[in-house]
Amino acid sequence: LHEYHRSNECSLALYGVPDPVVFNNRGNVYGLGMGDWPRAIESFHRAALLSREYVFARANEALATYQLGKRAEGKRMMETLLRKYPDFPDLRAALVAVYWSEDGRQGDAETNWLTVLEQDSRYNDIKWVRSIRRWPPMLVTELNNFLSLREHGSTLH
Repeated sequence: LHEYHRSNECSLALYGVPDPVVFNNRGNVYGLGMGDWPRAIESFHRAALLSREYVFARANEALATYQLGKRAEGKRMMETLLRKYPDFPDLRAALVAVYWSEDGRQGDAETNWLTVLEQDSRYNDIKWVRSIRRWPPMLVTELNNFLSLREHGSTLH
């Protein structure tokens, strides 16, 4: 957090504006690093306000909102963003997990999953989702529940 604070100070000194990437990364530290999801959401939200087209910050805010237990709000945010950015596989993959685990919308989950695999097959690797993309734990678990179907004879590829 200290280094991100320094980085933001440099951005302010050099460019006169805060750096949205710094706030997004601070959100990752607060959420995944410290388990402080309310502060993570604040940081992601700040990043999104600084750059309205910074889709990762907006997606991270939605995922963190879901993690915080505000499932309906987080899902609504994901769906809204996906309508605006239909080629963003992160949101679609998250909604696969939500639809399968929470809503029982298995057909919607499977249909969206086929699109996810066409867009970015890395979401098929739960280790990548957890360690590289660094989703919140609740959504990792829910996507893993969906992916485990394939290990038990599902026809999803």
